[in-house]
Amino acid sequence: MSLHQLLTSDESNSSSTESDQDSVFEVIEEPTLEMKDEENEWTIVNDGEDDRAGQLPEFLGVHGMNPGVQAPANEPLLFFNLFTKDIISHLKEFTNARAWEELRIFENEEDDQQLPPRLTDWRDCADDEIKKTIAIIFYMGIVRKPEIKNYWATGKFYDNQLFLSENCLSRNRFQQILSFLRFYDCRVGDNDDPLRKIRPFLNSVKEVCQQNFQPDRDIAVDEELVQHKGRLAFKQYIPSKRARYGIKAYCLCDSKTGYLWSVLVHSTAEENSKFGSEFVDYNLSISERIVVELRRTC
Repeated sequence: MSLHQLLTSDESNSSSTESDQDSVFEVIEEPTLEMKDEENEWTIVNDGEDDRAGQLPEFLGVHGMNPGVQAPANEPLLFFNLFTKDIISHLKEFTNARAWEELRIFENEEDDQQLPPRLTDWRDCADDEIKKTIAIIFYMGIVRKPEIKNYWATGKFYDNQLFLSENCLSRNRFQQILSFLRFYDCRVGDNDDPLRKIRPFLNSVKEVCQQNFQPDRDIAVDEELVQHKGRLAFKQYIPSKRARYGIKAYCLCDSKTGYLWSVLVHSTAEENSKFGSEFVDYNLSISERIVVELRRTC
């Protein structure tokens, strides 16, 4: 190769290299003022639409059992903190009112029929009898027997000394109170309310649940299906649930303890539309409004 060819080849290589470098630098442009303005431009973000991962605010609430709650020395009796004296007194009043109302209706009928046994010897029940009735109902939910009378049986197969003690209600008295047990005042009430027969009691228990305990930062909201196979206008059928048939309820619980802090019953469409009704203008979905309604204090 001659000296001329060698020099010309180096010049060509150098020029090609410079052109390649120029092409590279042409791609990487220095940001202009216009580009910077586009990057820093403000955009409107509506509530709930910001998907950026942010730091949760510090939880400043005081969780756990409220200081004013008096816990009995016997732990099982702690459950009756949910059934205050006012609730027991109201149940007693509602039950007695129902018994006398049925007696009045029976006496006003023209047919000369004899009073049923549960009305012939009726006497007003006391607070202590209501407590015992509730305790027996819960016990029957844990220990199952074919018939109610089997709990008071004296035979060896069904013998239960708990029900035979003098402090326990007799079988006849329990069945008598159970037949008139009511959770609302039958003398008054809103017939348009699908939950009128349970709402006073449900609101009272929910209020006590919120007064006794404050949840931690982490809470759980879920739906439950309370098994019920009787006749009910708003009974739900959910195949994925174990019970399948029953009453659907929305529950707000403390994630650590599982404590039920609030509950809503799913009833008719008209009644369900009232959940979080004051937030309708925020275009919240029904699921979001249920959470808002559950977090509401009584």
